[in-house]
Amino acid sequence: MAEKKRFLSLTNAEIIFLACWVIWLLAWLKELPIHRHDFNTAQWMLHSWWFLEEPLPTCAGISRLSCWYYPTHPPLVHLFGIPGLVLFGWVTWPIRLLQAMIILWGAFELRALAQRIATPAAGSMVLFIFLASPMLILYGAIPNYEPTVVALLCALMNRTSLYLDDKKISGIICVYAIATLGMLTDWSAYHPVGIAFLIAWYGHLKGTESKWVQVAAEHRWHLTTLFAIGVLIFSSHLYTVYHAYGSLDPIFSTAELRSISFSLAGSRLDGLSYLSKPVIMIGVFLGIILEQFLTMASAWIVLLLTRKKNFPVSTTSVGKWILIPMSAGLIHTLMFPQGAFIHEYWVAPLLPPFALVVAVKASNWTENQVNVCGKVACAMLLLWGLVLLPITSVAYIEDSVESVENLHEIFGDDASILVSYEIISARPEVVMSLHTGNLTPTAWASDSQEDWNWDGAVLCADNAWVEKLTSANQNYTIIDQRPSPACPTEQLVVLVPSNQSA
Repeated sequence: MAEKKRFLSLTNAEIIFLACWVIWLLAWLKELPIHRHDFNTAQWMLHSWWFLEEPLPTCAGISRLSCWYYPTHPPLVHLFGIPGLVLFGWVTWPIRLLQAMIILWGAFELRALAQRIATPAAGSMVLFIFLASPMLILYGAIPNYEPTVVALLCALMNRTSLYLDDKKISGIICVYAIATLGMLTDWSAYHPVGIAFLIAWYGHLKGTESKWVQVAAEHRWHLTTLFAIGVLIFSSHLYTVYHAYGSLDPIFSTAELRSISFSLAGSRLDGLSYLSKPVIMIGVFLGIILEQFLTMASAWIVLLLTRKKNFPVSTTSVGKWILIPMSAGLIHTLMFPQGAFIHEYWVAPLLPPFALVVAVKASNWTENQVNVCGKVACAMLLLWGLVLLPITSVAYIEDSVESVENLHEIFGDDASILVSYEIISARPEVVMSLHTGNLTPTAWASDSQEDWNWDGAVLCADNAWVEKLTSANQNYTIIDQRPSPACPTEQLVVLVPSNQSA
């Protein structure tokens, strides 16, 4: 292999690749949350703002957009926007940067594991396969549960391996911490803990000749402790949801929709909802398989190349223990197929173990073959960051965001604003663009209320509230009119109290 550099022992190919990754990241940092599934960027910023305003989630019964505690997921990702909000205010780049840095950390954890299992070539290959996968090119800078779990799975695999090589108390504490962070991030992180717990006790009670099962059995009490931590975290989540909503229906109704309902309602194939459930079920699973292939194409391509004579296959194998981390993606997808069908990133937890297996298979490749893979990975990153990303915004979301652009300069941050529901239409991107979570949709405002103390209003021009607010006893003034594709008349008006219009 090429001569190593001192910094993290990177090869020349890895340095060039990471430079391309930085260009990809810089391209993402300047983007508004106007891309597919990018509403998560705005929503978690809003949730972070609400946490700073109201740490105890009594707001949860009002709206998901007006509270930091999302009933159907653990809370950690919802707080990713806090550092950026505190230090830089209402801008998206800090929360994107945090998510991308978490991904990069996971990539280096996985690289270290691949090098230790196989060769330095495997470490380079896993870096290319992992960071240049369509999955992480598309979603690696969109803060969300799945990309975060991906990084945590990488770290969990590597740190568990390190602990097993040198059983120190600091090592097991690190494993506990990473697993706990995973369970505070997404339900998929629970599955490896549960599977390892069951395998450990099965190996202890039944006995086995499989070495990896014997290792799990030796650490059954460690795994039992982790299992207990998971039960505690999940129970605490259920308690919080019940406290905030008065029932557990918000979480269980969503679980039903994502699992056994096999409904296409609200998906891009809503028009096919008339089909019978068995037909929809088959279509959903075929769709998941296709999307899994596309979003992990980098791994599939390398795996296919290892079947060629010119690309030597390593005799080193990862081991059957890989089924434990792979369970994070497999079980979650099989349990909630409707969610996996609607959200392409749902299968993301499959990427770390899959990338590791493929990279180890390619660990005997020549230096030139590894370098060519690095160049292809660079091309994929640059193609997305410099060519495709700027032209792939979702048009109707971009138009809605632009329609409220710079209104925060009129109202100020954290203002209380009355808004026509058509304008925000449950779109967190638009809400975030107003720099506040204190929005009152017109559907929530009471006609019988005698005094309104909003700092302003953003209303569709034909909304009845325009006349109410501009009446003599309310005395709001229209200061701006803008085109808005969300409004029936394609026009919105901006109002402020008359004493502020001057």
